[in-house]
Amino acid sequence: MSRALPCLLALALLLGGCGGDETPKDRPQAGVGTSLDQDNLALVHDELYACLREQLPDVLLANYLGGQASITNSLARSSFDERLADPVGERALLNSGRAEFIGVRANRSAPGWQRTPEWDLLILPTRADAEQAAGTLDGATQDGIFVRLVKRPGSGDRARAAEAALTRCLHASRRG
Repeated sequence: MSRALPCLLALALLLGGCGGDETPKDRPQAGVGTSLDQDNLALVHDELYACLREQLPDVLLANYLGGQASITNSLARSSFDERLADPVGERALLNSGRAEFIGVRANRSAPGWQRTPEWDLLILPTRADAEQAAGTLDGATQDGIFVRLVKRPGSGDRARAAEAALTRCLHASRRG
């Protein structure tokens, strides 16, 4: 009996598991149904940025820091280019510190770059903030805490693939 008890205990632990049965999808995460503080707003930005980098490796991604937008290529080299990453309509909102920005730009050195869509994506603390922002920005569409401004729609298969990738990334970054 004394030899069987440790074996039974080990088996019970293996079958029952240790700790909670929480999976990453079950963990509470900030997003659509909540109000994000600055840290969680930055977290959603970083998750969306990483997803876009993975899903759209041929595009350039822009960030907005200190009043300037900078472009980052897939090799993580950044440079400032006013023509490609100047969120004029979003400037006041971004300068207030209430939003995060990701610009998705075609890599103009790649063949067929004109078919790649270009967007500005804003991430706001609440759905109400995003609705208000979308109402003040010409051509903006709102989806939860995300606001998108289409700078250039792109065309064909490349545009459809980019739209699908964006949808996957927004869904992966969405909470609630």
